[in-house]
Amino acid sequence: MTKKLLILSGLIGIAGLSAMSQALAESMEHGTGALPPKTRQAVVMPQATTQSSSQSTPPASFDLSQWAVAPGNQGNVNSCVGWTIGHDMAGWYANWRKKSVVLFAPMYVYSQINPGRDQGVDAGAYAVDALNLAIDQGIDTAQDYSQGDFDYMDLPTKAERSNAARYKWQLFKEYEVLFANENGGGGPDLTAALKLAISQYRPVAIGMVLRPGFRNLSRSNTIDRDTTGALSGGHEVLAVGYNSDGLIVENHWGPKWGSNGYGVVAWNVVEHDVLEAVIAD
Repeated sequence: MTKKLLILSGLIGIAGLSAMSQALAESMEHGTGALPPKTRQAVVMPQATTQSSSQSTPPASFDLSQWAVAPGNQGNVNSCVGWTIGHDMAGWYANWRKKSVVLFAPMYVYSQINPGRDQGVDAGAYAVDALNLAIDQGIDTAQDYSQGDFDYMDLPTKAERSNAARYKWQLFKEYEVLFANENGGGGPDLTAALKLAISQYRPVAIGMVLRPGFRNLSRSNTIDRDTTGALSGGHEVLAVGYNSDGLIVENHWGPKWGSNGYGVVAWNVVEHDVLEAVIAD
């Protein structure tokens, strides 16, 4: 009897270790890739738009997710900037402007702005490089782009560049950096700027440092409140709303992360760990 109990206990222990190993592997399988901002920019308030009229005090909550495209999955490629700008933000604006094509190719963007590509390195990217590319070239559609969602080595073909140019004018004409500092620390001014931008119907590309609190968001744990956990790189997401808890973000780690690909970054995390915030028009 004792022998059987020992065997059973051992099997349970092995199973537990296996489950822990699998959970750890799953938490680390997602790519990141937001490089720290190239320059510093103190917090600025976004300029008024026709949508914002004369409103100067944002409401207590605001949600732009009804115009968001379905969250994608970047896999283990460090292409979060390409996904945030080339998929999430481009798709949001296409939906909001009631365009017929709303899905664009994130790797069209990332393959051209990855500074490590020539050395075969998946190095990540800068958000402003992605926005400049979208403004200059447009972005190819997901349907047309033959390299798929994970190939960062093969550049767009001439035909794909031509197709991207067809959609140039439905994307962005300019962008504005609301905050940039490689050390974070935007504080309450950043919270105010983000609320104002979102209430003006302008989703915000957010670059932030990652801690376990963000990585571990799930359907039963949707708010990242972690400002002290170990850092594990930089990540770009799209802020599509806010409420009293924090900033509502669309990620690209698939539907199992957060609540179907969405999570909330608590305001104290935003004010401490966000390195860059950029809007486009």
